Amino acid sequence: MKNVLKSFGIIVFVAVIGFSMVACDDNSGGGSGGGGGGGGGGGSGGITIMNIPSEYNGKYVTVAGTNPENPYGLGVYANITGNRISNGRITIHLSNMGTINAYSGSDTLSIYIVLYNNSDQTGEVAERWWTAVAFSRGNATVSWDEGGSWY
Repeated sequence: MKNVLKSFGIIVFVAVIGFSMVACDDNSGGGSGGGGGGGGGGGSGGITIMNIPSEYNGKYVTVAGTNPENPYGLGVYANITGNRISNGRITIHLSNMGTINAYSGSDTLSIYIVLYNNSDQTGEVAERWWTAVAFSRGNATVSWDEGGSWY
């Protein structure tokens, strides 16, 4: 089961990177969230992760999410730019998979995050996932302790 979850996470993560490159903002206008927890698609649609161990403060975070009943359908992601943990928490604005449109749905999604030392996605330090996160109008809150990990 652990290998299946890890394989699923890796597949989702690779898909997120690919979709992120396709939907990458060319800085031609409009803002996306700022530092200390912004990033992704800007506006509404975010996940707040609370109770993150202090050793991860200042680390960068990238996110992928999918509907566990239809993993090839609905999906969300957030680019790593600006997503840094501060004071044991982070709010990450999400976009619909394959677009830069802010996620605003009310769905139950599986969420997968990767923490890095650097904004260029190098120096991976941790991974975490939550299998059933209930979003309401694009927003959800989870606790670090509720998630699973491979480390």
